[in-house]
Amino acid sequence: MKRALFALAATGLLAGATAHAQPAMDDDVLDHAEEICEIEGAAPLDAMVIDGRNFGTAAELAAALADAGAHAVVIAGGNFSGEDMRAIAPYLSGGCMTHAELEHTNWSGVEIPDVRFVASDLSDADMRGAQMPRAIFHGVALTRAKLAAAQMPQAQFIAAFVNTDMEGANFAGADLTGSRFTCGITVDQWCMNSYDASFAGADLSEADLSSFGIWDEEMMRGARFDSTMVAPRSLRYLTQAALEGPVILKAEYGDVVAEDPETPPPSTATITPQEMRALIVSTRSETADAASFDCTRAASTAEKLICGEWAMDLRDLDRDLAALYAEARAAGKVTVASQRAWLATRNRCSDEDCLRDSYAGRMDALFAALGDRLVLAPDQRVTYRENVLPLPDAMRDTPLYARILPVLAQASSMHITLTGMEDGSAGAEGFALGANAHMCNMEVYGATFDPANGWYSAEAEDGTRVPLFRVWRERLLLRYSGNLGDTPSEASNFISCGARASFGNLRNLGA
Repeated sequence: MKRALFALAATGLLAGATAHAQPAMDDDVLDHAEEICEIEGAAPLDAMVIDGRNFGTAAELAAALADAGAHAVVIAGGNFSGEDMRAIAPYLSGGCMTHAELEHTNWSGVEIPDVRFVASDLSDADMRGAQMPRAIFHGVALTRAKLAAAQMPQAQFIAAFVNTDMEGANFAGADLTGSRFTCGITVDQWCMNSYDASFAGADLSEADLSSFGIWDEEMMRGARFDSTMVAPRSLRYLTQAALEGPVILKAEYGDVVAEDPETPPPSTATITPQEMRALIVSTRSETADAASFDCTRAASTAEKLICGEWAMDLRDLDRDLAALYAEARAAGKVTVASQRAWLATRNRCSDEDCLRDSYAGRMDALFAALGDRLVLAPDQRVTYRENVLPLPDAMRDTPLYARILPVLAQASSMHITLTGMEDGSAGAEGFALGANAHMCNMEVYGATFDPANGWYSAEAEDGTRVPLFRVWRERLLLRYSGNLGDTPSEASNFISCGARASFGNLRNLGA
């Protein structure tokens, strides 16, 4: 390792320059700067290590580097906020800046192949038109960074150090072909505020976005997708993307969370642009946020609450109850009069909690009326998973669905398997992975149908019957999420979660 800490004071190099206050930095960072800048899979560094804290301005640093005849450098520390960094660019080709304050810095139009930024703050930095092929941003804040028209093929954006923030980052028109965005579910690996980044018109051909959160249609408007890797849950937000070639569905987090060497690699499935468009249309229709009635004609307070902007869960309940009632009515299990009586009761609600309780009570009555319809032979198993890509039933019988099914199954962050017992009861075992890698577990033996409320229930130690799950239309509906916020102590013997995890309703995907 080449090492030159530049202990000389930089004063006198540029007498008129104003030095920045230098942030504190552990000397261990300086001692291991080159090691910190090493990235798995990237070429090893062969660079001179510089203590950036010894320089008050970018111009001073550039002059010192020129005098020393430096080539590739690792700059550790230093506050260069607001500085024009373009004079330093030639020394960073194949080099690195780590633990540096680089807010509002100017890198526009520079040419720096193989540069690395590690554990640094590039908020509000100007990198417009910069040519940085194979650049690596490891644990870097890019809040409001300007990267429009930047040329960054095969770049890596790796979330780390609780420092990766993408809020307002603008990649419009950038060349990001073959780039990779690596985000995780633990706090230190979050790509924070990724929903607020813009990739409008960017070239994302062969890029890997499978662990990057795509949560808004506008962020990918006009972005070129060709052999681009995306997660199944992102598809519904790609209506504005330019699908110029095949898209590769990939199980997100597969290579971030799984550290066990025996864990299989993430599943992938290649789909054509036409298939991609069909999946987008289908999943959006299946996840349409609508009540069972026309919200433009909502009259009662209850109906207006159900149609409220953020009352998505109430609309879900309303759709489910309407379908369940139709099923029970067709089976001759309930009367129109009973439904009208319930509607009259529901319409007396004046708040959302009242509505949730009203829907829950009516669904209990309807499921109880329909009776026990779960049939599992002894040792027969059915697994239910997170429905990461909701699709209509008609699409589940197609060759396309069969092709993407392994990806959907692996991308699920939760699963529960029901098993038939010799005595006709059912067992349930499940696992869920939540934010910051908090986990859930479910373990139930001897659950039986309770005709009083339509739930499959298990017996607690004190003999209390605890309602736990239902099966309806290939869905597994849970009475409690396992999270402390809605799971009573008697249920926690069967289902429990860490603070940032919970079970949701699951579906039999067919895998």
